[in-house]
Amino acid sequence: MKKLIATLMATLLVSGAYAQDAVKFAEHKKMVLAEMEKAISLIQTEKSCVESAADHAAIQKCRESAKSEREKLHSERKQLRAQKIDEQMKKLQEEKTKLETEKKN
Repeated sequence: MKKLIATLMATLLVSGAYAQDAVKFAEHKKMVLAEMEKAISLIQTEKSCVESAADHAAIQKCRESAKSEREKLHSERKQLRAQKIDEQMKKLQEEKTKLETEKKN
């Protein structure tokens, strides 16, 4: 009976972890696709600008503008990564505090 209960609990834990992983995957996939859409949009904007350029100076302005936009996008991604790391660190610190409290009791 104990083995059956242990097996059922393990199965529930694994299926719960799998469901959580599936949710994380879906969120990650959504984020990656959104980033790709932003990149595609930037390229399309640059292409339109270059197509309408009348001379080399206009093309150069298109390239500089596109570079500036790419740098903004890169900065946003970097900020999001830092924010995610901060959230993970906070969560780990909370878990550590919880475990230390349980250990004392």
